[in-house]
Formats: sequence, structure tokens, C-alpha cells
Amino acid sequence: MESIARNALAFAHKRPLLVISSLATTGLLLLVVTVAAATEDTLPQNIAESGGKESAGEENRTSVTVLPELVDNASTVMLLGTVLSNKTANIFPRRDGIVEDVLVDIGDTVKKGQVVAVLLSKGVEGESAAAIARKKAEKAQMEAEYNTSQNVAKQSVSKAEQEIAEKREALAVAMREQDGMLQRLKLAGTNVEQMQDQTFVTLRSARQTIERLLLGSNARTELDIREQYLLPNLGITRRETRYNILPLFNAMKKLEDSYEKAPEKERESLMRELLEVSQKVFPAMHALVAATGLTPIPLPGRGISMDPAEITAEVHDTQSMVLEAKEEWENALLMERELSANEPELAAKLRGETAKAQSNEVKLLAEELKTAEEEVSLIASEQDQMVKIAEQGVNIADAELRMETAQSGNRQILSPFSGIVAKRFIEVGQIVMPSDPVFELTDVPTTLAKKAKAEIQFGLPENLLSAVNVGDTVQFFRQSDEEQMYEAVVTRKSPQVDAETHIIMVQARIPDELNLPHRSSVRVRLMDEERPVFRVPATAVKREEDANYVWLLSPDTQKPTRTAVTVIAEDGEFAEIAGAITVESRIILDSPLLFAETHPLQP
Repeated sequence: MESIARNALAFAHKRPLLVISSLATTGLLLLVVTVAAATEDTLPQNIAESGGKESAGEENRTSVTVLPELVDNASTVMLLGTVLSNKTANIFPRRDGIVEDVLVDIGDTVKKGQVVAVLLSKGVEGESAAAIARKKAEKAQMEAEYNTSQNVAKQSVSKAEQEIAEKREALAVAMREQDGMLQRLKLAGTNVEQMQDQTFVTLRSARQTIERLLLGSNARTELDIREQYLLPNLGITRRETRYNILPLFNAMKKLEDSYEKAPEKERESLMRELLEVSQKVFPAMHALVAATGLTPIPLPGRGISMDPAEITAEVHDTQSMVLEAKEEWENALLMERELSANEPELAAKLRGETAKAQSNEVKLLAEELKTAEEEVSLIASEQDQMVKIAEQGVNIADAELRMETAQSGNRQILSPFSGIVAKRFIEVGQIVMPSDPVFELTDVPTTLAKKAKAEIQFGLPENLLSAVNVGDTVQFFRQSDEEQMYEAVVTRKSPQVDAETHIIMVQARIPDELNLPHRSSVRVRLMDEERPVFRVPATAVKREEDANYVWLLSPDTQKPTRTAVTVIAEDGEFAEIAGAITVESRIILDSPLLFAETHPLQP
């Protein structure tokens, strides 16, 4: 750096030169002023002098640049995290109520199934009488069902035989109706063919009408019509309307020819294409006539004229005919498909795809008859079983009534797992709900705790996805002590980015010997090795809305280019930044307003 200064002083005897030095805490930062004199052998005058003066007969323009100082090969990012204890769980009551007594407190060891608190009886809250009344009603209902099941058992066999006779009769009727359904399906298919042919005839007639209105006759010999064949006065005020109608009309004619030559299985698809094109032809025709004006259109060689209003009316009538034919065809097609969907086997038989077919009703009744015949011998044993089930229902209802009377609700709050009480959330006389935790336990033996007793969870920004992977070690600090650093190993990384926050969740296992409170906050420090940190003068960093950037002097073109950066830290004199820069980048300190207008800035 001393040799650079000596060279700069030697050069100063020949040309104006400004050297600015600043001693930073981590080393010497040399600011070099590049001189761009207005002569042929100097750098291109693409940067205006910052605060310079004009001298007689010569205009010098200089720009102050600085080489960034590498502070760190990686940038640091601080994220907020939360401690998750896999050995912690909450105890909830099974019903709402008033706490009568609390049996354990902080530090006590509890076992699975142990009573930790007691609620007042529901009778105290005015609910016991209603609960007992409900249980009595349930018992009375079960007794009534038991008596009914005994009567039903005696009538079941005769009723089953009667149902078999009825199903045989219904099956015979359904088989007769099946023949009628086959006939309806056949007529529906014939109707579709007729409506489709009628629609095609209507479309061909519509195309001929449009052709006559466009050309004045239907005597053309070529496959496609061209713009010069159209009546001269058509679309005279907007000639683009003449060109809009041509491809639609020609496409309609080609589809018409294709339909006539196509096999039957392809005609439905071609008909839909033909209808779709026709619905574009009519609006184009209306636009063409609208651009014609009100003057009658003479027909060459015929001595007569066509009134534009009459053309519009004829196009409208033709369009209505096509829409009506389309609707009739689609209705016929819909009816045929509904019948085929309801009776797929019969439809397949008509198409020759199968030799044997049954209607849905015939299949259903035949299956029901078969099932009924198989179950006749089992009716007696099943009914006896139903009587026993009803009797058991009476016994259960009676036991529940006795239990409700004795307990008047779930008074005891039980711990569903073993552990040590870490927190107590209730007091005697407090009203609790099933959604309210009453105790928090720690040292709960869980499957997750076998892998990691505690973890930290933090959100990783989308732009840092590659900075953290499973197996990496991250550093974190407690909120109360940011000097003591801890380490954690990443064990889980969500595969999905949150659409709203643009972050993914990451969990890292902390050492088992480190005891941190559940749900406590920590600060996670990440090192992004792909983004080194540089120190530059704070004035070199420009701001626009929420973005920060610097101006770089291109070594090839000697023109300024704008580069986005991220400000890591700033003390007023210097700023630590990260971005697409290197130690060799020449950062311009001048204001962008001083750049010469003859040399546009590079984005």
C-alpha cells in the first residue's frame, strides 16, 4: 500500500490527483481517486468529477472510487427460535367443572392414571338431575326395544318368506320392463343420428347463405374464398373485417367436407368443431355488415342491390336456425347418454359389445332374491341373537344409570402419563374447561424424547434454503445471555416453503445435558459462506425505497453499473455489506447525479 501511495504522489506532479486514506479498526482502507482528464490519452469521460471545477481551455472530470475491504468470508444471519421439549406434556380435564381439590403441585412425581385433581360433583352445579333423567330415559328405551325384539322374533320367519314371494314377483315385472328399456335406448340412439344429420343440413345451409351474402352468389369454383372475391362495398369503413371473416368461413367449409367423408364414430367430434366455428362466423359477419354502412350493396352483373339491414336480419335468422338445431341435437344426445349411463349393460348390448345384459333393476332384484333365499334358514338364530343383544342393552343402560347416580360425572382428573409436575395452572374453586391445561409435566417418556430430549425450532428464510441441511451444526444464544454460545445439530427440515411467510421450519437437537425451559426463545446464528462480508464507506451505499445498492466502475467499459447489496451493519462512517462484489471491485463514491449524460448508466 505504501508503493501505491508513492506512485500516486509521483503521478500528482503531472496531473491532478487526490488520495484519501482512512484507518479502520481492522486495517488500512485505501481510497483511490481515479482521474479522468478530458484528453485523448485518458480514461473515457463517462464519470463526472465529484465537486470539481472547470479551468480555462480544459474540463477535467474525476470520480472517487474505493476498493472494498474483506471483513469475513461468510455473512451472519440471526433468526428467532423456540425451544421444544419432547419430554413435556399437558394434562387436560375430561369435562368442564369447578375444581374441588388439587392433589399434586410443582416438583411432585406422578404416575400414569394417578388422580391429580378433583372436580365438584355435577349435582353441585345443577346438572346431576338432568344427567340421571337422561340415563333413566335410555334404560326405559332399551326395555321397550327388548320387548319389541321378542315380538319381532316370532314374526320374522313368516315375514321373510313373504318377502321372498314379493321379490320374485318384482323380478318378473323388472324383466318385462327391461325389454322396454332396450327399445327406448334404441330409439334414443336413432334420434341422436337424426338430429345430428338435421344439424349438419342446417349448418350447410347457413354456410351457403353466408357465402351468398359475401360473394353475391353461390357460383364459386375454388375451395377457399379470398378477399378480392368479396362484394366491394362490404366492410368498406373497416377493411379488417373483410379479412376477419375469410379464415372462419373457409374453416367452416373444410369441416363441412370432412364431416361428410368421416366415419360415424368421428362425426360427433367434427360436429362440435363445426358448431364452434359457426358461432365465430356469425359475430364476424355482423361486424362486417356493421362496417359496410347504410348504402345498398350492388350485386355485380345482376342489376340489383342488397340492403345492409336486410343482410343483418338474414344473418340473425340464419344464426337462430343453427342455434335451434344445435340445441335439439344436444338435447337428444343428452337424453341418450343419460339412458346409457343409467343402464350401461343394456347400452353395451345395443352397441354389440356383449351378448348378455341385464338392467340395474333386474340385477338388484335378482341379487336380493338370492340373498333372501339364503337367509331364511338363519332368521331364527339371528332373531334369537337380537333378543339377547336387546337384553344386554337393558343391562348396560341400568349399569350406566347406577354409575351416573353414584358419580354424577367424571370428578377425577387423571394423568394419562408419568412425569414430574413442572407447572400448575389451576386453583381450588376455579372453573376449568376440557380445552384448558391443568398441569404441565416434564420427564415424560415419549418416543421423540428417545431421539432428542429437546430441540430448537426456527423459520429459515426462502433465500437461505441451501445454508442449512440435516446434519449441519448451528449456533444459538439464550435471550437472557447473548455471550454464551451453544450448538445444536439439525435433525429435521421441512420440504415445503410456507406460501405466506416464505420460510421453512427447521428443528435442531440440543445437547441432552443442556436444560432449557419449554417454549423459551433463543437466537439462532447462521453463517452463509456463499455471501462474504465487505466494509465500505457508508456514503457508498445508496438506497431506493427498501433496497440498497452501490455503483461499480466496470474495468472493461469504464462505465458505472448498479449492483444490489445487503447491509449487514452500519456505524455511520462505514457499512458492512454483502452482494455480487469482490475485493477487486471499484465502488464509486460519487452521487449518481454527477454521471455524464452522454454515457448512460448500466442497470
